[in-house]
Amino acid sequence: MRRVTIAILATALLAGCGLVPLPAARPSDAVRGAIDRIVAHDLPGATRFTCLAQRDPRDFPFTISGILSPLGSVPTPSLPETLALISIDTRGLRIADAPALPSADEAAVQLGGSLSLTLDPVETERAIRAAVLLQNDPLDEDLMAQTMSAIRNGPIELPVDQSVRVVREEGEWRVCDPLPVN
Repeated sequence: MRRVTIAILATALLAGCGLVPLPAARPSDAVRGAIDRIVAHDLPGATRFTCLAQRDPRDFPFTISGILSPLGSVPTPSLPETLALISIDTRGLRIADAPALPSADEAAVQLGGSLSLTLDPVETERAIRAAVLLQNDPLDEDLMAQTMSAIRNGPIELPVDQSVRVVREEGEWRVCDPLPVN
């Protein structure tokens, strides 16, 4: 009996620390779980909340319009390295289950409010210049100066107003947003 109690407590503690993600019982749980993992710079962990057909540990589980906008058009490192440069504050973000869709296995989650994005100017400039060298891309110094000026001005408020598609898969809700067409 004591071992069972210890195992239950250990599981509860790990789940509370975010190490063992809990299943998504509501559509909004899947989106909230994915966003929590993005904020923690854990794209592989975000795949836990993504449908099987769209799991990619090097990409966002769904598009968050403008999340990389502080970097403008300057060359950047890989997505995980770029995400690591951004501190994301979600206190202004609202996540709500939208009215049910015709299918019981498909739903929409509405995101509203804003995200606050902060980048360390020194680390960001270092990463951009390293990406330029690695990619052998030219760097427009005027564009770099504009980008760095915007970053130095402090947190960037990113308005959010979008719907995220989720599906029920293997008994739990998972983000399965249509991929953008290029």
